[in-house]
Amino acid sequence: MTKDQMSITPIQHLERAQILDVLRGFALLGIFIVNLYDFNFYWALKDAQKAALPLAAYDNAAGFLQRMFFEGKFYSLFSLLFGIGFSIFLAKGDRQESDNLKTFRRRLLVLLCIGIVHLLLWTGDIVAFYALLGFVLIPFRKASNKTLLILAGICIISPIGWYALKMSNPQVFDLSRWLYKAEASLQSTLGLRSNVDFYNAYHENNFGLRIKSNFFGILWRYAELIFQSRAFKVFGMFLIGLVIGRTGFYKRLNENRKLLWGVLLGGFIIGLPANYMLAHIQQNPGYMELTIMGLKQTIAYAIGVAPLSLAYAAAFSLLYTHTASQKVLNLLAPQGRMALTNYLMQTLIGIFTFSQVGFGFHSLGPAAWTLFALAVFTVQVILSTIWLNYFQYGPMEWIWRQLTYGKRLPLKKNHHQIEGYSKI
Repeated sequence: MTKDQMSITPIQHLERAQILDVLRGFALLGIFIVNLYDFNFYWALKDAQKAALPLAAYDNAAGFLQRMFFEGKFYSLFSLLFGIGFSIFLAKGDRQESDNLKTFRRRLLVLLCIGIVHLLLWTGDIVAFYALLGFVLIPFRKASNKTLLILAGICIISPIGWYALKMSNPQVFDLSRWLYKAEASLQSTLGLRSNVDFYNAYHENNFGLRIKSNFFGILWRYAELIFQSRAFKVFGMFLIGLVIGRTGFYKRLNENRKLLWGVLLGGFIIGLPANYMLAHIQQNPGYMELTIMGLKQTIAYAIGVAPLSLAYAAAFSLLYTHTASQKVLNLLAPQGRMALTNYLMQTLIGIFTFSQVGFGFHSLGPAAWTLFALAVFTVQVILSTIWLNYFQYGPMEWIWRQLTYGKRLPLKKNHHQIEGYSKI
């Protein structure tokens, strides 16, 4: 490691743009609400079991609203923030770009390792996927803003074309089939029976079976991501975030109020009808079977999700330009500063609350699990705020940074830092 590299340090608290942490905190809430569908095994219940759940009378409406306003929108928002973060990392002026890129690659490699470990606990992990796509983002760093935005638009709508091609000839264009075949082969090798044992692994106190099932679950997860063309959707938001970040747009919210209003109104005008259609279409089977209904779902998703996600970001940014609402929104910033820690903590909470490895709590419907998510999120906000009053980073952020920079970093704040943070 060179002398210049040894001088590399992570972004300090006072250098951070608070609005980005606020948006990360908000995104974590939406992601947790959506992920609880898997965590609490609602997908495995029969109709009679769903009808017996707490707040079952409200579940159809809550499920529809989640599909319309939550599903896809919050990982898209997080993808946008990832692209902004990449631009901020490259823009650090204390070192050459080559050193920036080396450090960023190490950062992604560490994140990938964290994601792989997380995948063994829960196959719905998105961290490893982000890390892999982060390497793809690097070659686009010098493209013009216009080029990046055009590519972003192409990426976001490209799933429509891919789905149509798969309908015309799935043997040629459905690339996910190879992973599905590998999954089936691995299931046979391990003596597992697809979803039967996957479900049992989570509902029995059998941690070994859980890990075994997750090996083939990882293949299923990435086959699903490929089938959904998720890489294009995420990467498109990465590129938009890269443009926002390197133009410094997020630092000049007051100057850009007119544009923010345009994004907000345009996002809602386009996004709300499209997502209303999407929520209706998703109630009917056909997506995985490559039907016309599945194509309609793909079109509604491509047209509606990214605009609505951008509208959310614009709405929060506009609120942040007002002093009164800024103080309220800043309550979410500690949650966002510890995004990796809190994301992984949500997984542990989901596992230990709803599986027999932990408390084995009964499944919840959409209405009840939304309330559960809000309660967990509130606790996380409080704990994150307390933690950051005394420590510079979240636990996982601290580990991530130390492995990235290859040196020990102080975790605990000194007396001066504690006093300064309490005044912010």
